[in-house]
Amino acid sequence: MAVIFESGLNEPPADWVELTEADISSATFQNTGDQPFYLQATTGDKPTTVDGSIEYPAAAKETNVTIASLFPGVSGADRLWAYANKQTTVMVSHAPTTNRTVTLSPSQSYTKARIAHSGNWLTGGAVTASGTDADYFEDAPTNSLTYEKWKPDALAATWEYDHGSDADCDYCAIAAHTMGTNGNTLEVQYYDGASWVDLIPASAITTDAPVLVLFTEQTRQRWRISISGGTVPTIGVIRFGKALQMQRAIYGGHTPVDMARQTKSRANISVTGEFLGRSKVRTELASSYAWQYLTADWVRTNWKPFQTAMEDEPFFVAWRPSDFGEVSYCQADQVAVPTNSGGADLMSVDLQVRALAYD
Repeated sequence: MAVIFESGLNEPPADWVELTEADISSATFQNTGDQPFYLQATTGDKPTTVDGSIEYPAAAKETNVTIASLFPGVSGADRLWAYANKQTTVMVSHAPTTNRTVTLSPSQSYTKARIAHSGNWLTGGAVTASGTDADYFEDAPTNSLTYEKWKPDALAATWEYDHGSDADCDYCAIAAHTMGTNGNTLEVQYYDGASWVDLIPASAITTDAPVLVLFTEQTRQRWRISISGGTVPTIGVIRFGKALQMQRAIYGGHTPVDMARQTKSRANISVTGEFLGRSKVRTELASSYAWQYLTADWVRTNWKPFQTAMEDEPFFVAWRPSDFGEVSYCQADQVAVPTNSGGADLMSVDLQVRALAYD
């Protein structure tokens, strides 16, 4: 799989929202939306599972209870949390605060494509590596061109990007590498001011496909990858940033990029038609991504920066990260232009790409 998740990130629920603004012993709440939600109480930490929670149906009547009666196993300073698979609203009231309405709107849906492009990846920082082979370049992975590469002089090795100031980041994208061929293990980390913190478990890389590591958004200054095991690889592109999440998911009509090899060959044939051999001239991947029923406000806010970015540099696309691991490092020969789709305030866009191939 070329998509690697932080532990638990793709295992629902990931988006618990705190309903309380203080430690409480009782509360009044009501599901005022049209979707069910789960309610959980803890002594402070965000829940990690729906186990032990209570499901409230859409438009459930007002409930006024003590936390102890709802969750007998919870004691001490109590907080209320809610989680919903689809957007809904919850009214909550508790001392010492006033009534308020909380919108439950899961911010992450990994069925929707993630796109890393030059408008959302970090640039302008400093690069340091644990060591670099004399024939290669330490800063090559900050260049989107794939023929310039970094090669460590030994393993284990690290490559660090220091942005110079705190920046939001939820992905690390890697392309034009040989970590699969060389049998390497990858770790992605950030520096918390005292030590390096793992964002993902150490992950064996099994192919040379582009890699997209997704993790909970962090605001940090220094980021790095760590490579161990196997033999020394080469890496052409490494990017950190905050990914574009498409508004709608796609499935039907899309050809996964791994199945879209386009190979131009030249065959040698004798004057009598004997097959004398065949040589490959060029191999690339080619596919398309089509999104429909995007709201016009979303397109104007989110697609326009991507339009500008694809004019100049390649980009990464993971079309359905939760279910399939295909990641493409690609370019568009023609900028994808959204069109009005006929519905009220809705637009569609079709992105045609040519992507970096690998064996």
